[in-house]
Amino acid sequence: MFAVDSELNSGSITDEQARQKKADIQRECDFYSAMDGSSKFVSGNVKAGIFITEQVGSENDRELVEMVLPDTEKPFPHLNLREQRKAFEDAGFHIIEEAETFRPIRFYDVGAFVWFAHIIEWEFPGFSVDRCFDQLLKMQEIIESGKPIEGTIHRYLIVARKE
Repeated sequence: MFAVDSELNSGSITDEQARQKKADIQRECDFYSAMDGSSKFVSGNVKAGIFITEQVGSENDRELVEMVLPDTEKPFPHLNLREQRKAFEDAGFHIIEEAETFRPIRFYDVGAFVWFAHIIEWEFPGFSVDRCFDQLLKMQEIIESGKPIEGTIHRYLIVARKE
């Protein structure tokens, strides 16, 4: 983060670019910190045990992201049951149980959606009310017509054993 501040102070990047770079760095730090334990299992550094994980999948909230930030890349495209199962099997794990689900998520209030988009900034990079104002107005029109704003959450579960 200090390097980003140095770039900002030298004038080589704007405030908005600095915020985006810091958000990207934080997103990567959060992801890799959360995955540290699982990476030890998948890399083969653990000799025996049972590993249980439930993860947010790569398709999580994609319809909602596209509504306000069209053409935004998936932050972690490899997070799905098929690819993660293969990674576990390649590391010598036996899959005991697996499941993947796609469930609806609905918003009946644009303010609630704005809060949601702000707290999971890795899925909605660069989201702001100012930047997405026109799209938020369209969402409000949908709500006023009596329909909710709908998306899909994506989760997957893997229970694996290594002996």
